[in-house]
Amino acid sequence: MRKIFSLMLIFLMLVASMVPVLGSGYRESALVYLTEKYGVPEERIALHEGGTIDLEFTAESFWFAKYDIVLEGKKAPGFPGEEAPRILPAPEPMPLPAPDMPADTGATRPAILPIPPRDIMDDGYLYGGVYIRLKTGEILELDQMDKYYEAERSLAQQEWERLQREAGKLDVSLYQKLQGLSASEIISVWIRPMPLETETLRAEFAALQKKYPELSKGMTLPGILSDTYGYALPDPGESSTSSGNGVSDKMIMEPAVKAEVSDEKLVGSSPMDRPDTDMPDEEYRQEFQVFWEELEQIRLLSVASSLAEIRAFLEGMGVSYRDNVTSISADLSVEQIRDIAELSSVASVFEEYYTTMEDAIMFRGSAPNEKTVALAEAAEVENKRIYLPVILLFTAVLALFMWLYYPKFRNKIQQ
Repeated sequence: MRKIFSLMLIFLMLVASMVPVLGSGYRESALVYLTEKYGVPEERIALHEGGTIDLEFTAESFWFAKYDIVLEGKKAPGFPGEEAPRILPAPEPMPLPAPDMPADTGATRPAILPIPPRDIMDDGYLYGGVYIRLKTGEILELDQMDKYYEAERSLAQQEWERLQREAGKLDVSLYQKLQGLSASEIISVWIRPMPLETETLRAEFAALQKKYPELSKGMTLPGILSDTYGYALPDPGESSTSSGNGVSDKMIMEPAVKAEVSDEKLVGSSPMDRPDTDMPDEEYRQEFQVFWEELEQIRLLSVASSLAEIRAFLEGMGVSYRDNVTSISADLSVEQIRDIAELSSVASVFEEYYTTMEDAIMFRGSAPNEKTVALAEAAEVENKRIYLPVILLFTAVLALFMWLYYPKFRNKIQQ
C-alpha cells in the first residue's frame, strides 16, 4: 500500500509540473527566436504570454505572446536595465511685470502644425506578437497567421450558411438554442412580419419619389420594405444609424442647402467663429421629417395584413403578445415557435433582446452574442489550465507532509 501511495504522489507531482514546463519551453523558444531576429540581448525583451489560441474548424492551436523590445541605441524609461527618468527642475517664475507680447492675430500662425521629429514621438520600443504552432513547433509572427485565420473564417462561414439553410426563418442563434430545449420550454421571441409588395404600394412609392426626387435618390421599394434599421434624421457625410425601423445608412443624403463660406472667413479665425457647414438647415430637417413619415406609412401598409394574421394565430393559441408597431414579441414555447415560423406571413423569428447580424440587418438586443460567449468560455478554460497544476501540486505536498509527520494518517492509509 505504501508503494502505491508513493507512486500516486510521484504521478501527481509530475502532472502538476507538466504544464508549466511546456509553457516555459515555448517561452524559451520565442526568446531565442526574437534575440536572433532583432540582434538584441534577452534582457532587452519583455515577453507577455497570452496563453493558447484554439481554432475550432481547422483544429489548429497556437501558443501566443506579445513582446516589447528596446533596440540597441534606444532607451525606454522603466524598462529593465535602463536608467529611471530624471525629474526635471521646476520652471522659474516669470519676472513681474510681464513682458509686452505682440497680439496673436493668426496671420503668421501656420494652418497645420509641423510634425515633430520621429525621435521625439518614438518611445524606444518595438512591439509585436509571436506565435508557436503546437502541431509542428513552427514560430510565426502576426502577418504569417493570416492564412490560418482566413482558413478558419472560410470554414466558419460555410458552417454558418449550412445552419442558415437548416434554420429556415429562425435566427441561427435561436435555432441552435432550441436544439437543446424541450418542446414546453418558454422563450421570449421577436417576430418580423413578411412585407407584401402590392400595386397600391408601388403607385404610392412612385408618387413619393416624384415628390421628393433628391431625398429618394437610390431608393427602391423592395429595399425599403426589407430594411429594418436606420435613423430618424440623416447625418450628412457620416454613416450613422440609430435604433428603430427605417432606411439604411447607404441612403443618407447631403443637405439641400449648405452655407456659402469664403476663404477669407476661414483664415486666422477661431473654429467657434466659423459657420457650421456640416449640419443640415431647419428647412431640410422639416422636409426630411415629412418625407420620412410618408415613407413609414408605406412600410406600415406593407406589413399590415401579415401582422393581422400573426395576431390572429397567437390569439388562437391563447398567447398574449406585445405589439411593436412593425413587429410582434411574445413568450412562446419551443413547439409554438416552430409552428409560427411555418406561417407565410412571418419573415423571421429572433430571440428577443438579442443582438445579431444576419443578411446585413442589425437587430436590437442586449444579450451577449456567440462570439462573446465563446471568448468567455475560452477564458474560463484558460483559467482552469492555470490553476489546476497549482492545486494538484499543493494537494501532493500536503499529502506528503501528513504522511511523514502524522502517524495516525499513515496508519489509516496502510489499513
